[in-house]
Amino acid sequence: MPIKINEKSSDLIYQINVAAGSKTGIDGLMLNRLSKWSATVLRSLELSMGAPTGVSARAPEIVAIRLELDVNTMPGTGPSPLPRQRMHDLFHELMSEAEKLAADGVEV
Repeated sequence: MPIKINEKSSDLIYQINVAAGSKTGIDGLMLNRLSKWSATVLRSLELSMGAPTGVSARAPEIVAIRLELDVNTMPGTGPSPLPRQRMHDLFHELMSEAEKLAADGVEV
């Protein structure tokens, strides 16, 4: 991601939709390329009734990043219904856009 995050930050959620024209040759068709990025720190504790503090063990923290993608055709653009003979190309374009977002992040 092109954002620098302070290491003391927590609970980050970043959502953006960067629309783009379809490259399938379907006239006027636009794609929504919505991505939602979040980061969290996972902490695990084991509680024990016999321990003086109630906590008997603590696992190391785990930093996790989550990415949700919603790449789809933008309503109201292109022909309706979409041309059946272009569905295979459109499916591959949607998958390719999702893979690019996951690999390269978002440029704004």
